[in-house]
Formats: sequence, C-alpha cells, structure tokens
Amino acid sequence: MMMTSSTPLLPPDLVTLSDALPTPLILLNRAGLLLHANLPAAHALRYSAESLVGRWLWDVVSGPVSSVQTNTVQPGPLLWLDAGTGEPVRASVVAVGDLLTLTWTDEQAAGLVAARRQALSEVSSALVAIVDSADVVRVVMQAGRQAVGAYGAVVYVLDTAGQRLHQLGASGYGEMLPKWTDLDLQLALPLTESARNAAPLFLDQQTYRKFYPDLPRQSATRSTAVLPLIAGQRTLGVLGLSFDHDHAFLDEERAFLETLANQCAIALERAQAVEAAQQAAKRSGLLAQASEQLTTALSPSAVLDRLTSLVVPTLADWCSVALDDGQGMLALTAVAHHDPELAEQVRNLRRQVPVRIDGTGLVAQVFRSAEARLFSVLDDVSALLPAQADNAAVQKMMQAAPIRSLMLLPLKVRGQTLGILSLMSSTPGYFGPDDLQFAQELARRAALALDNAALLQAAQASEARYRALTEATDQYVWTNSAEGEMIGEQPGWAALTGQTPAEYRGYGWSVRLHEEDRAHAVEAWHDALRLRSKYEVEQRVQVKDGTYRHFLVRAVPLLDDGGQIKEWVGLHSDVTDLRQAELRLRAWNEELERRVAQNTEELRAANAELDAFNHSVSHDLRAPVRHVLGFAGLLRRGAEEKLGAREQRLLTQVETSAQHMNTLIDELLAFARLSREPLRATAVNLSALIGEIQVVLEPEVGTRQIEWHIGTLPVVSGDPQLLKFALINLLSNAVKYTSTRPVAHIEVSGEQRGNEVVVWVRDNGVGFDPKYAGKLFGVFQRLHSQQEFEGVGIGLANVGRIVARHGGRVWAEGEVGVGATFFVSLPLNAVSPRPELLG
Repeated sequence: MMMTSSTPLLPPDLVTLSDALPTPLILLNRAGLLLHANLPAAHALRYSAESLVGRWLWDVVSGPVSSVQTNTVQPGPLLWLDAGTGEPVRASVVAVGDLLTLTWTDEQAAGLVAARRQALSEVSSALVAIVDSADVVRVVMQAGRQAVGAYGAVVYVLDTAGQRLHQLGASGYGEMLPKWTDLDLQLALPLTESARNAAPLFLDQQTYRKFYPDLPRQSATRSTAVLPLIAGQRTLGVLGLSFDHDHAFLDEERAFLETLANQCAIALERAQAVEAAQQAAKRSGLLAQASEQLTTALSPSAVLDRLTSLVVPTLADWCSVALDDGQGMLALTAVAHHDPELAEQVRNLRRQVPVRIDGTGLVAQVFRSAEARLFSVLDDVSALLPAQADNAAVQKMMQAAPIRSLMLLPLKVRGQTLGILSLMSSTPGYFGPDDLQFAQELARRAALALDNAALLQAAQASEARYRALTEATDQYVWTNSAEGEMIGEQPGWAALTGQTPAEYRGYGWSVRLHEEDRAHAVEAWHDALRLRSKYEVEQRVQVKDGTYRHFLVRAVPLLDDGGQIKEWVGLHSDVTDLRQAELRLRAWNEELERRVAQNTEELRAANAELDAFNHSVSHDLRAPVRHVLGFAGLLRRGAEEKLGAREQRLLTQVETSAQHMNTLIDELLAFARLSREPLRATAVNLSALIGEIQVVLEPEVGTRQIEWHIGTLPVVSGDPQLLKFALINLLSNAVKYTSTRPVAHIEVSGEQRGNEVVVWVRDNGVGFDPKYAGKLFGVFQRLHSQQEFEGVGIGLANVGRIVARHGGRVWAEGEVGVGATFFVSLPLNAVSPRPELLG
C-alpha cells in the first residue's frame, strides 16, 4: 500500500531521534500502516528500512495478540513471534499525537554482538597457526557466514598484474559460481568495484537492485557485502558474502565484517609468503633435478621423456613439445598429462591440428620470434592454433584437456630454435611472471640437453656408418702352402696387385708391400709359421693402379685330421676408407668436444643467472617475513594476556620460524655475495688473523671454559677479508660443537706441505660419522638437527667456496663423540681469481 495525502506528516525531530536510537523503533498510524523504521528495527524484522514503509504491521510481524479483530493498533503492550527464531517478541506501543511508536528490545541482536566478538577471537586464534591460503579462506568464510547469516561466501585474490580476480575459495553457492572463477577487474560487479576502489560495499536489496539490476536474476542473492582484503598498502583481493533475503547492515555488523576481512588479509599475506618460500625452494630443487636428469639422457627421446615427467604434474597440468621437423612443420614429439588416461587421447587430438612454422597460430609466432609468451588467463583458445585448424578436433581437445593458463617457451641453443615447449593448466591465472622466468630457465637447460643428445646421436650414427662401410669394403682372399709360400693361382691377390703368378710365387708377394712395412710383415709371418698361430698385421700394399692402400691382413692355418697344417688361408681387408673415416671421426669428435665445452659454458652462465635469480628472490622474501614478525609482535603485545597456552605456543612457533627464515635469507645472500666479490690478494698473517677472530668470538664463548692451542701459523697470500670470514666459520663451528664438553679443547695450527700451506682446526666436540664427510661442504647439508645445534647449513659451503677461489681445497676428518678436524690448503704462490668460481 502507498502512503496518501491523508497520511500524517512525520515530525522531522521524531524521525531524527528514531534513527539515532540503538534499539528498534517504528512510527505508524493507528490503522497499523508503517510510516518509518530505523535500521535496528529493519534489521530485526529482516527488511530494509525503505521497504518497510507503506506496509501493514500485520504483514511484517507474525500475529499480534491484540487489535487483530479491529485491525487497529492501540497503545499498550504488543506481542508477536520472531519469524526466524520463533521466540516471543514483547513490544510497547505509545501514542505521540496522531502517531504511534512501536519499540522493543532486540535480545537476539545483543546476543549476535557477543557471538561475533567470540567468533573474531576464535578466528584470530585459528589464523595464527595457519600457513596455507586455502585453510585461511576456509576458516574466514565459515566464520563470516555463520556470524551474519549469509548463505554464501567467496574469496578472490588479485593476480600478479593486478588486472584480474581469481577465485581462491567459495562456500554455499553450489553450482552457481563456476563461470565466476575468473573476473576481469573492469567488470561492473560488486566484487570488482570493491577491489578497484579498495573500499567495502554493503548493499541491501533496494541498493543492490538499483546499481546491479541484472545480477539478482542470475543467483539467489538479494543483498551482499563485499570487503577488500588489504595488507599494508596492498590490496590482496576481496571477501564477498551473499544473502538470500533483504539484509540491513548495522554499524556493528559492518565493523565486524571489516575486522574479519582485516584478519583474513593479514593471514593470507602470511600464507602467501610461506607458500612463495616453499615454491622458490621447490623450483630450485626442480632445476637441480632437471640438470641431473637432462644432462645424463643420451638421446633426444630420453631428454623429452625426462623433461615431461619433471614438468607434469609438478609445474603444469599437461605439456607438449613440438620440434622443427626440417620440412616447415612443428611436429608433435612429446605429450604428458597429469591424468595418464588422457595423455594418449590428447596426443591423438593434437596430431589432428598440424602447426606450420610460417602459420598464424601463437605457437608458430613464438617459434619465429624465439621469445617466450605468458597467457596467465587464456580466454580465446582459437588464437593458440592455426586459422585453418579443424574446429571439431580443437573442441574435442579442449574438452579433454581445457587450457585456461598457458606458457609457450622456445627451446633455443647456439642461436637456433629447436622447437616449442608448451606448459598448460586448466586453472585460470595459474601461471604468473615468476613461473615464466623459472620455466624459461628450465627450457634453456632442456634445449642444451637436447642439443647435446642430438650431437651424441649424430656421432654414434656416424660411427655406425663408418663401421658398415668397412664391412662392405672389398676383401681379397689368398692361400699359402704349409711352408708359407704363395703358390698356384691366386685370383684375389692378382686382382688386387696386378702381379702375375711368376711375380708373386714364393715370397714374391712381399715386393708389393710398402718398404716401411715389409720387414715387420715378413717377420710376423715367420713367427706365425713357427708358432702355428694366427697371423694378423696391418700393412700398406701397392695396388694395381700403383697407389698404396691400407689393409688389415688376417691368416689362419687349416689342419688335416692328424693336426698337421695343410695350408694357410688369408684375407686382405681394405681399411683405407676406414682409416680416412677414423681421421674424419677424430676431427668430428674434436668438434663435438668443442661444442660440448661451449654448451657447458652456456650451462655455467645459466647457473650464474640462476644464482642471480635466487639472490633476487631472497631479497623479495625479506618484506613478507618482516610482516610476519611485525604482525606476530603486534598480536603478542596486543592480545598476549587473552591468548591461552596453546595459542601462545603457536605464536612462538610462527615467530621462531620467521626468525629462522630471516637467518636463512641472510646466509643465502652471504653465500651468493661470495661469488660476486672480487678477490684482493695480499700477504695475510694467519696468527694475527686468529687473534682477531678470538676477540670476535668472545660473546659466543661467554663463561665457557675453552682451552685454545694456537700453533705456528704462516703468512699466506690471499684476500684477508674472505680468509677471515672462512676461519670465523671454522672456529665458530668448533665453539658451537664443543658446547656439550665441560672443558673444550680447540687447536689451530698449520704447516707447509710441498707447494701449499695446510691449516687445520681441531676440536674435542661431538664429531661426525666419517662416511658423511663428503656432505659437509654442500649447501644446506647438516649432520645434526636444529634442536641439537642451531644453524642453516651454509657456513661450511662458504668456507669451501672461499678456499676454492684461492686455488685451495678443504676436507674434514672426524669421529662421533671424539671430535672433528677441518683442513684448509692454500697455495704458497700469489693467488688469482678462478673464473669458473666468480658466478
């Protein structure tokens, strides 16, 4: 019903007063027509304030006990049942002139406030211990839905480019949200508007319909709240809550949701930092594994098999490799899918979509440009393939293995593009810039391995061809008497040399041997006759045209039944082409070695770039770790008294892990820095250097009883700062690993051995098992747990790198429970930087 001209005008002061009240209040006339409702009243009745105006009281409350028969409202008490809980609501009607005021106490709202405060406390405690983004989202969505009565909740995160929102989690929507898994930030939606403006949106039914008239038809949502997830100055994403009824948002509820969103942002940032660190470690491990597996593959097919098994499913849902077939096509060579049953299906479908190198598709374009391409969100798959591609085959392939995120990586080596490695995911936004950088490094190593395998295969094929050539070469058979003389008709020898029977009879055949080979060949023939053994020599024979050719000669005696020699049967095999082939093969092997050396140098350069990449990643990890420590500290200072023993223990674990990560980053940077700093060689007095180091270690020693045994130490040539750094690591280790001894004995001494100086540090600490001595100087290699002795496993790696740069070496000896000795050898002559250790 609409208000008419006979409806009393509402006093402005009364309206203002009602809106300022924290408790529900409705203004109505005596006929029961609602004229005005404040927000608490609208919220309690589950309407918006605007939608209540013009309704009859009987339509919005469940059966008053008075005035029902007359359809009028009288001053006095009024009772109805709450539509949501079924509990009785006791209200009071008071006359104000011609108007009536209806007021009551919303006990449910008061209970909600307390429940929400409790929910915030529980969420805060739960999030402190969570370091997984999916778990953060799950906890926040569950708490938000329960606290405000939303039927659905969703969390989106911004991609690295800040252009799209990717769904991280959703709850309560059933099948309604699949098409909203990825959103362009410029779309006109509450979610995108909140993310763009970094501001919350609280939309009751009327406002929602006004600004987004089409959305209610697409879902059950009638009201919504969207809150940006902001950590520091950065918007991470948005939290959305959906209501299937008209919902009014009171100040208290808005504050609750904003606090919940803030907690979600802090926890999400922390989880993303941890996940980034885990991803960086995972990638480093994958590259190390790739280097080991790819470089040991001996054929291109083995390289591709190992490459695809490394990539899927660790890095992508599925991948393919297409190589230049030399006929203008990119031939599909390898396909792998995380679902093995789909791999063959995808392979067959992909072969129905041929790709020409000069074609229009993205794959061909990337091959020609030799530049990698990233499609974080691939909306149009048709652009990926040639314009003339079979649409039916494309559709079948997309149904079997949808592509929503893609990286196309050229396989380049020695200025040539071998083919394209395609990495694909069915999740929009799955790949980002960091993934592209990592994948390019992987593709570079794969290309080097493919090239090396192809070179090896070519060498093997060449060797096989030459072997076949020698086997197919003409052979010349001859016979000699038991006494070793050539007699009778010898057509093979005659055809070879052109000699007549009179010329070759007896030992006349030897005249055609090269004068440098003749004496040795005849002497070997006499030895075979005397020993009744096989005759085998290599000789040069003057053939019919007057030239000399190389022959491998073999002859064996034929025996009669009595075991006596009847005759000798010999064979001259022309190996001239073989010897020439061997010369060519030797030259080819030399060229192969040169190319392998060149590829090895390129691989070394790639490893140097990887070091730079790890250095950059280590720096980028500092800020998130600092945020983790900062927010953990704020939580401890602000809420320590409210936290129970378990929550405090979890908080301590977060702080300890973050501190350990800081230490790890520092050690990584120090390790990388040792590779970049130039070597400044000068005379270094090791005795004076040890004295300085003892002063540096005094804080670590403290009140412990340590007996130092400093022997005679020579002056060496080296970089004083780097040598000091190395010796500090060795002596600090000795102090640390003797901490369990009542009296520690640490010996530092040295001596000259040949052209080098050997310095050792010996202690009576916990020692180590000698069979693990080879692991001590590797990065992140530790023989004791963090609980036994603190450390990150980089110190001894630094020692090894410093000493290697000085042209020296390091090794260790030890025995469990007895102690350890670490040796450093340095050359006596002045050192110069080793180029292979500078990057």
